[in-house]
Amino acid sequence: MTLTVSRPRLSPALVTALQVLEQVSFFSGVMSKPYPIQATGAVITPVLNSSPPQAGSCGVTFVSPNYAFTAAHCPDQLNIRPEIDPVTVQMFSPTVAFHLNWAAQPLTGTFPNYAPRFFGAAEGYHVDEYQCVVVARCGSEWGNHNCTDPAASGLDGDLALLKCQGGPGNKYGYVNVAQQDVPLADVFVPWKHEVYDVPLDEQAAGDAWDHYIRLTADIDQNFHYLAGRNQLLPLASTDYPGAISPRKIATPAVTAPVRTDVPVCHGGSGSGVFQKNPNGTDRTSWELLGPAVTGDTEINAGFLCAHAPQLDDGTPRQPGELGSSYSPLYQTQYLFNSFIGDIQQDCRDNLLAPASGLFKELIQAVISAIQCNALFPSVPWEPKPVQSGTSPWDNDIVTVKAPQPVEVSGSNWWPEEGTAWRSRVAGRAAPSKSARTPGSGPSSAAP
Repeated sequence: MTLTVSRPRLSPALVTALQVLEQVSFFSGVMSKPYPIQATGAVITPVLNSSPPQAGSCGVTFVSPNYAFTAAHCPDQLNIRPEIDPVTVQMFSPTVAFHLNWAAQPLTGTFPNYAPRFFGAAEGYHVDEYQCVVVARCGSEWGNHNCTDPAASGLDGDLALLKCQGGPGNKYGYVNVAQQDVPLADVFVPWKHEVYDVPLDEQAAGDAWDHYIRLTADIDQNFHYLAGRNQLLPLASTDYPGAISPRKIATPAVTAPVRTDVPVCHGGSGSGVFQKNPNGTDRTSWELLGPAVTGDTEINAGFLCAHAPQLDDGTPRQPGELGSSYSPLYQTQYLFNSFIGDIQQDCRDNLLAPASGLFKELIQAVISAIQCNALFPSVPWEPKPVQSGTSPWDNDIVTVKAPQPVEVSGSNWWPEEGTAWRSRVAGRAAPSKSARTPGSGPSSAAP
């Protein structure tokens, strides 16, 4: 039996900023950006005393086995007490099976009783959860904690540092903080969000127009904020049509957020914004600038997400238009350096401890490292043989040079030429003649 499968395509009606490109694929493309994708996750913060229960989701980026950056307005002072109240961080490792099974789900029925399908491990959806606390928070509006620098602790501050349990970075990796903010450079943003298939026309969308597409100050009236009702997916920004990379559109500053033209959604805050280090290796070429903290004019006009064309005025979305802005690198460096002793000790403790996942061999190789941010990620990584585990980070990347059949649960299907896949597919190996390269994590279309 031959199973012919093409990469899943999003309906033209899809509501989210994934509209920028025509298709979404969790395992093809972005071969040059594997490291920041896998080292990022989502932090779930509850809204206290909310009824029905509500929660916000934001991105996180790990810079050591247990320390991660996010935006301060995510675990803010109204809902989270530093070093006391736990928040949940989710890290994602979908397999190729998820690529085959996933499809954008409709929001049918009446709010708040939408019941979109959730995917499970049997369908390739894997998520690990870790408990974390806020150890530092910058920004007077969000509640300063362990943050005293005037350039970070004022109204323009919006940065938080989390400390987690269980060593997420040992399994998923961690990234370097940039040394300088290169003006007008290309940027890349891995982010996490639910994806639904909802018409972008008010009449056709029906109930979902007011309770998903539009967003008012009453967040309890938007399905995105109902706790436990959405399944987050690992997504990533990609080029605009014409292979035009997203980039910074303003000169970096010390205090004010730095503007980019990456489209955004509510829920994308805290996601790491990366620039490329021309001197980096394949593991360190993308380095963290800071978390995304503000949105664009469409977001400010009362929409959950950015769209193409824009729903607020109907105009096309073009490169160079305002998208997300990120917390300036100065603030990221300040908070990182404020905790450099703890972060380095975290790395030393984990280097000396038993390791698991992708970095087991690396940890043994750099056991004497002192500054993990500088040394640990730069250790060369070689593809490993096919493993039996479910985590794609334990397995090879294969790039399809020419179409050829791959066995999936007893059936054959034909991947597209040039796509990249993890080598484990429902327990079976990947194309036998493909070129193996270290590389990609879950990828998707532009935020």
